[in-house]
Amino acid sequence: MKEKFKEKLSEFNGYLKKVIGKFNALTIEKKIVIIFIVIFMIFTFITVGILNGAPKKEEVISNFKVAIENKDEKLLSKTLKIDGKKVDSESLVPLIDYYDDKRDTLLDITKKLRAENKSGMLNIESKKNIFGEKYYINVSRISVLVKSNFNNTEIFIDNRSVKSGETLKDIIPGTYIARYKLNTEFGEVTGEEEVTVSEDANINIHVDAGNITLYSAYKDADVFIDNKNIEKKVSDIVDFGPIPLNRDIELYIEQDFPWGKIKSESVVINNNGIIKLDINMVNEKLMNEIEISLNTFFNSVFDALNGGDKTLIQNADESTRNKIYDDIFKKTLFFTNNYEISDMNLNIEKSEFKYEDSIYKGNIVVKINYDIYKKILPFVKESREETFLVGLIYDDGKWVSNSIQRFNMYDE
Repeated sequence: MKEKFKEKLSEFNGYLKKVIGKFNALTIEKKIVIIFIVIFMIFTFITVGILNGAPKKEEVISNFKVAIENKDEKLLSKTLKIDGKKVDSESLVPLIDYYDDKRDTLLDITKKLRAENKSGMLNIESKKNIFGEKYYINVSRISVLVKSNFNNTEIFIDNRSVKSGETLKDIIPGTYIARYKLNTEFGEVTGEEEVTVSEDANINIHVDAGNITLYSAYKDADVFIDNKNIEKKVSDIVDFGPIPLNRDIELYIEQDFPWGKIKSESVVINNNGIIKLDINMVNEKLMNEIEISLNTFFNSVFDALNGGDKTLIQNADESTRNKIYDDIFKKTLFFTNNYEISDMNLNIEKSEFKYEDSIYKGNIVVKINYDIYKKILPFVKESREETFLVGLIYDDGKWVSNSIQRFNMYDE
């Protein structure tokens, strides 16, 4: 390297000697002309520099104001530097957008720059050169923490990608359009929002998705979201998600009852986060079972009354059997040998079912129509109608009566 340098230096010295030799060979008149031209060029260069001058402080502040008002990034690039260096005008668009939103305070900003050489992120700085002191506005790049309501969100700002909880480094302050993407079990959630990047605030992105907690008496019911069995029970759905909220996604539950599978109503998941669902457990098969059970129950009650034997009462627990027989038999004891009950007809007027304490329960309003006649005069009948509220529980694969009200068949 040293040898090459010496060689080049020697070549330059040789060239310089030739130039000087040629200059010395010129006549005095020609030497004067050349010297005059060189002096004129130097003078012109200095004059132009002085006339154009280095930007003064007031000029810089004025240009900044005009650039913001006219959204002129090219003018701003001549006035403002980032970390003391010029940047391309496109990089300053977010900064212009930031101050464009603050037009009502732009006058205050410029006043502060004149008085204090500083306003927020803006700093008046200068450098000296042969033409004087050159002023410019300086803005420093910053680093900001980017957050989202879901940690796995991928966020794009200034053509850069960060995850929620990460720091976006060395970015020019300003107003940006932040785009986000979140992958969920139920589809991709995308969106965008305007964010402000400044040194005194983190960036918080709200993704249009949510978690849900599900409540139902049927804790072991299967959960369906977007018409798919998610292989979870109601009791598993606690702060479950994320689930997209940017489109209608429906949820329902399905319970396997002894009389068949039954679905709840479908609900659209929203940002409420709490969902309460019930299931109407009644279907045709259940009502058929109830009707059979009640017919068996009331027919056996009449058989017990006619026969004077309470053990004949079916589909009832022991306490209900005793209550029915004692209340009714005592009232009808005087007529037992003289009257018979026949031609019973049962109609279910109303029904209510619930699942409570892991037991299926029901309250049924039934209307009973029947005939009563004296044994000695079987052709003389009296028609009667009674209404009862019967309480039922599902026990060991069948419906059993465990309470009854208004069982007043005889008033005699």
